Amino acid sequence: MGGVCTTTINCTAGYYPNNLGTCSQCYPNCLTCNGGLASNCLACFNGSTLNNGVCIQSCDSASFFDSSTSSCKSCSSIFSNCVSCTSSSCNTCIINYSVVNGICTFTCPNGTYISNQQCLSCPVNCTVCSSSNNCSQCAASTLLVNGSCSSSCPNSTYQNGNNCSACYQTCLTCTNSSSSSCTSCLPPYNYNLNSCIVSCPNSTYSSDSTCQPCSSNCVLCDSSGCTQCSLIYYLISGTCVSSCPDGYFADTASARCLACVPPCSLCRSRIICNACSPPYNLIGTICVGPCSSGQYYDPSLSSCVSCTMSNCGFCNSTSCDACLSTYYSYYSNAAISACVSTCNNIQGTYNDNIAMNCSSCSSNCQNCVNATYCNLCSPSYYLFGASGVNTNECIQFCPLGYFGTLSKICSTCGRNCNVC
Repeated sequence: MGGVCTTTINCTAGYYPNNLGTCSQCYPNCLTCNGGLASNCLACFNGSTLNNGVCIQSCDSASFFDSSTSSCKSCSSIFSNCVSCTSSSCNTCIINYSVVNGICTFTCPNGTYISNQQCLSCPVNCTVCSSSNNCSQCAASTLLVNGSCSSSCPNSTYQNGNNCSACYQTCLTCTNSSSSSCTSCLPPYNYNLNSCIVSCPNSTYSSDSTCQPCSSNCVLCDSSGCTQCSLIYYLISGTCVSSCPDGYFADTASARCLACVPPCSLCRSRIICNACSPPYNLIGTICVGPCSSGQYYDPSLSSCVSCTMSNCGFCNSTSCDACLSTYYSYYSNAAISACVSTCNNIQGTYNDNIAMNCSSCSSNCQNCVNATYCNLCSPSYYLFGASGVNTNECIQFCPLGYFGTLSKICSTCGRNCNVC
């Protein structure tokens, strides 16, 4: 060729013809090649793959090709708990481990949590938790409340999606977290128009922590009946009437029907009588009978006999019907049981100077000025007087913004303080 003789050299596998007319060995990974470099491969031995002139060893899933050594290196030698990888990152981990930022991190399946490299069961109905008492996600049809799963929301919470959220702090039950969404209240609050208040407004009274309406024409009442009527109405036996029945007179000062003083059967006031009970006779506006005050006529003896009860002004053989004019009547079981000069010694009553009775203080009050102003509560109750209201009542728990003192009085917290 061109006047020059050439000779074709056929080299065996793993060798290539060099410029000297002899065969030189290929790079060890090459089956055939055109030079001695690793990048001069033309074909590879079984178990290797040709890639841009380089034979790369085919590695199993648990190893990767290390170009620095031209060999396969196991994933576990550089990545703990790894079952498949590249040279820079793990792709798959063993059970209970997950790939996080290229490495295997211990994790537990839903319904379990990690404790000392162990997967322990979450609480009942909990699908995601961090400990045995701290759930963050519950199973379907159950609700998350304070780290636990429940079939329904407990008191003072409401259902908010799949969670139980806190009601407003005075609510026992509610529909959302606002103060106007209560459906029942915590003690000492009373439910009224979707809110919880300490004292029920006029024309209502507290019953089972709910403000119930008073009877018709009543302004103030309690569970036993009305205590103050609307204008032009008079109070009698817990109800309001437009006119008083026989045996009573309308006292405009107290807006009450007060009983005539026996033996007067019809009257215009305590001292002006219009009719008398037999055997008494009306002389002017006074009832005059056979016996003096503090006595009754005994027909079997045909004489006057002293009343058995001290300080009783009008009586019969079995009971006192009216005390002497300067004494207060103390009733028990709807009958006068004592005539006293003051009611201060009878717990739970006060001097009612209009009716001349020992009238009852408000509920759970031991000593009071009148029916709405208490001075001393029964044990386990606190004296509470709301700001701007001329009443003192007895409640079992002090409301928000107040604290109970050792002397059993609800005292205000500091400015802008709800709990103290």
